[in-house]
Amino acid sequence: MTDIAVTCLIPYNAEHKENRPQIEWEAIHMKRVVKAEPLNGSFNFWINGVYTKINNHNVGLFQSEINKLFAAKILADHPYPVAVVPIPNGDGVLGQNNVFRTFRIATTIVNRMGNGSICLDLLRWNVAQGKSHLKQRARRVDDHLAALRINGTTNLPVVIFDDFLTTGSQMAAAKLKLEDAGYNVVGCYTVFERLDAGAAVNPPGWKIATRSVMQIADFFADLG
Repeated sequence: MTDIAVTCLIPYNAEHKENRPQIEWEAIHMKRVVKAEPLNGSFNFWINGVYTKINNHNVGLFQSEINKLFAAKILADHPYPVAVVPIPNGDGVLGQNNVFRTFRIATTIVNRMGNGSICLDLLRWNVAQGKSHLKQRARRVDDHLAALRINGTTNLPVVIFDDFLTTGSQMAAAKLKLEDAGYNVVGCYTVFERLDAGAAVNPPGWKIATRSVMQIADFFADLG
C-alpha cells in the first residue's frame, strides 16, 4: 500500500445533482478556468484581500492569484531551491516537443518563487493518454507506472505538481517513479481535490489530503 499526502487548495464535488449549492458551482467554474475550458458564468475569489467577482473579462486575475498562492505555499514549505515537476496531461508524450497545460502552470508558479527553483519537464507518458473521468483510461497506479517515463535529470529535491487529485493513483505513480529513479520527492501539490460523494464543499483553503493507493503487489501480499 502506498500512502501519499497531497497539499490541495480547492475542494471540488463532481456529483451529478440538480440542487447544487452556490459554493459547489463556484468550484466548478474555477476548475474550468484552471483546465483552460470555457467559463460559462462567474464566481467569487479573494484577490489581494478583496472578494472579487471573476468572469470572462477578468479571469486572468484568478489565474494570477492561484499562481501566487502556490508560489508562496511551496516557498513556505520548502524554502530552498526545488525542481517543480508537473504530472503531464494526456498529450505530454515522450519525444514530443509540446508544452502541456500543467507544465505551463508550474512554470508560472516557479517564476514567482524567485529562489533558484526550476520547473522541470521530468515526467512524460510513453503514449498519449485518454481522460480518466471519461473512462478512457484506468485509475490504477500500476498502469500509470508502466506508462510514465523519466525525461531528464536534476540534483534538486523534487516537488510534484498537478491540477487535480482524485483517487491519487496518478500522483502515487509519479512519486514512486521518481523515487525509484533516485529522486528526493519532498512534496506533492494539486489545485483541486475531488471529494467523495456526499462530502461537504468548503471554501478554498490549504488542506493536506491523504490517499492510500494499492498496487497489484499489495493485493498478492494480502493473499499470502
